[in-house]
Amino acid sequence: MVSGRSASGALVRFHLNDFLIASAEASGEGRVSFAIGQGVQPGAYRIRLDEVDPTSGGVRSRAEVNFAVPVNVA
Repeated sequence: MVSGRSASGALVRFHLNDFLIASAEASGEGRVSFAIGQGVQPGAYRIRLDEVDPTSGGVRSRAEVNFAVPVNVA
């Protein structure tokens, strides 16, 4: 699960390791969230949320964070 805040109604794009995963419009309260249900293997990743201008596609603001999915140890 990835979530963030943006301007109300803003177009936000979610990237995983620089690959576009999905786009969504922020809620009236400026909240946006994305879920990946499957396919993320153990390893190091970088997620990025870009608020983009709907006309030009230019990035207005950006947030990035690195994270790791651990190997399940039973």
